[in-house]
Amino acid sequence: MNNKRIAFILLFILTMPFIADADSTTRIEITPMENYVAYPGDIAQHYVDVEYLGEEATTLKLQLEIGTQFTFSGNGQEILFNAGETNRFLWTMTLPQSTSYANTTLEISIIDTSDNHTVYSNVTLQITAPSAIQFGNNQSSTFVIDPGITTNVATNITSNASLPDNVTFSIDTASNWNWGWTMDSLVGDDSTLLMSPNTMDFVRIWVEAPVVIDGAPLAYEGPTFTLIGSSGLDYAIISWDFSFEITAYRNVSIDSVESNVTLEPGGNDRIDVVVRNTGNTPDTISMMLGDIVINGVAKELDRSDRLTIDGWTVALFNGFEDTLLFPNETRTIQIGVEAPPLTSGTLAVDLFIQPTNFQFRSVQQTAYTEIEWVRNVAESIQPTDCLYVQPGES
Repeated sequence: MNNKRIAFILLFILTMPFIADADSTTRIEITPMENYVAYPGDIAQHYVDVEYLGEEATTLKLQLEIGTQFTFSGNGQEILFNAGETNRFLWTMTLPQSTSYANTTLEISIIDTSDNHTVYSNVTLQITAPSAIQFGNNQSSTFVIDPGITTNVATNITSNASLPDNVTFSIDTASNWNWGWTMDSLVGDDSTLLMSPNTMDFVRIWVEAPVVIDGAPLAYEGPTFTLIGSSGLDYAIISWDFSFEITAYRNVSIDSVESNVTLEPGGNDRIDVVVRNTGNTPDTISMMLGDIVINGVAKELDRSDRLTIDGWTVALFNGFEDTLLFPNETRTIQIGVEAPPLTSGTLAVDLFIQPTNFQFRSVQQTAYTEIEWVRNVAESIQPTDCLYVQPGES
């Protein structure tokens, strides 16, 4: 009697299926869907991805278990797996119309039919009403804004579901512009909005356009933002794209003025000046000379591209004022200076530049030069030895 009992227990142990959770040591790995959702009175399709890490081909079987009585199609299906292969088990389930809204557990088991090695995964099946959310804007929108300005953007959203829906909103963008929510409920980088059935509300966002620096951002270019709404009922996704374009911004700068330029009396030379289009649109630059100071005394002269006073002459060269400079492009112009025939003297002259016909963004810098009279004398004394003196000589 005892021998029969021992033999029965041993046989029972040998035929029991082995149950194991998926981990790094198992030869079967299960990757469930992100969310499992079903609607009463409707057919839902679900799946699970399975990777077989064994060394030899085998047949794997899908086994589904759930507490509530649902109708499955695809439960018990088998797929032949080769070593290292990944396949997807698909199934459908039908819920009776009388099914109550609730969350229940669906047990997914994958069985290796060669030895009953089993891996399972318990997932939550969310039984709910279908969502019905929609943004008021169905097409992409573009907003033209000034640089350095914060713009408020809003769109309406409606929910026609039969249950309250806690909608989560996120923004997808590759832009580094600053932005944020003008919403009451924030969760990390997202915002949420609890919507009652058959209601409308608004999603509000602010976006800060950067100032134009060294020609960027370019005129009538800008980033795209995607507003994404995710239903809390069934995780359905809706989205709306909106873009920004920066208006034209005109500006210039003087990057450098050559220093230590000296002149001979009556001589002439040129002072290099680097100018830049720091606006965000191609532009021409207007240039003038003025505010001359000679030997520390300011001279009253109207601005011009050529000035003459007290024997000094200054003029602009290589200005090319009708030639476009692209955003952040530079050009080297020259201030030609001719000195009077004097042995000393200093001159300071201001260069004024601005976007053509836009004097509101005029900038200026001063160029300096002086007369340097170089007087070098080379002396050489050759000594002579007096070897003898004749009578009557000295």
